[in-house]
Amino acid sequence: MSEPFWESDAPPVQDPAALYFAGSGRRPPPEPAAPEAEDDKHARLAAAEQVASQSPANVAPGSLTVPCPLREAHTIEVRVIGSDDAPLENVTLVLEKSESEVLIAKTDADGLARFRGLAMGKYQLHPRELDHEAWELESSEKLPPERDRCDTNAAWQAPSGPDTREAITHVVQAGECISTLAYRHGHLPETLWNAEENAALKELRGDKNILNPGDSVVIPAPRRGTEGVDAGNAYLLRGKGFTETLRVRFLDAEGQPRVKLPYVVSLESDVRTEERAGATNSEGFLVEPASASVHTLKVTFGSGSKRETYAFQVARLAPLDTLAGAQARLCHLGYSCGEEDGVMGPWTRRALRDFQRDHDLPVTCELDDATRTRLRAEYLA
Repeated sequence: MSEPFWESDAPPVQDPAALYFAGSGRRPPPEPAAPEAEDDKHARLAAAEQVASQSPANVAPGSLTVPCPLREAHTIEVRVIGSDDAPLENVTLVLEKSESEVLIAKTDADGLARFRGLAMGKYQLHPRELDHEAWELESSEKLPPERDRCDTNAAWQAPSGPDTREAITHVVQAGECISTLAYRHGHLPETLWNAEENAALKELRGDKNILNPGDSVVIPAPRRGTEGVDAGNAYLLRGKGFTETLRVRFLDAEGQPRVKLPYVVSLESDVRTEERAGATNSEGFLVEPASASVHTLKVTFGSGSKRETYAFQVARLAPLDTLAGAQARLCHLGYSCGEEDGVMGPWTRRALRDFQRDHDLPVTCELDDATRTRLRAEYLA
């Protein structure tokens, strides 16, 4: 027989509640406590308020339980611009958390890319297509909360693999020069022009922006370089060396420079058209900075019935050692070669004759060395 649940000299009292709790293994409900003295109640409340007012850092471990807040996610913004301050679209940016975790984003039409859902900390950034000498982080600033905070987590991914890009050899097409090729492949123009593999081309042409269709240019693979960036910041990344200077001289019917003449210039590229107002300088030159992506220059003088518009194709001038190059320069100087392009015909011979006569050269009607030298000087003037 089991031991009794309780022992007493008094006869047992049949208490249904006691019997229920004894059979279930649960304790009976406690007896109502005696009313607490008013002074004791105030003392306990004061002690509780003192504990609640303490910060978690000042509370001994185990004395206070603080719920763990949700981890805040942050953003890094990067705006990419060229040397002319114009935004660069479709630039691939890589953000590295570690060797095995990266995020990839492309700039939009405003040159802006965002990396969202980041933990606070430092990351490594680099533009995939730009050589390390062709870009720099120019400035940074803290993002306002409405652009920084987000409620998503970054989807980190493994790198696509080791960078195995190699140098390539490019055959020049019409409208291409060292500057346009450097812009397209993420290099400074000087990197291509001064590359040892292009030494023979440099000696042959002499001018990096006057190449002949069919010339070969070696384009090295971009060299990688990274910069540290912090979550919660906005950065301005500038591509360097992607701006050239356009120079066009305007003369009147008597050959005198058209000085201080107001104009509107339109700079056209594959992604946008930019218009500016200006005036020719004291020598009649229009001088404008332009992105290496510009392929057409349009200049307008005056308005209404006095309006004059001229269009120029950028990077299409052939080298002077070619007949097509000499014909283009003769035409620009007012000596028409008709429709002859790369062909020595009667129009070109007449143009050479007139140019030689006007500049006191032996009239040979041939493109000899003396004529080339004078033609180069006059054209650059």
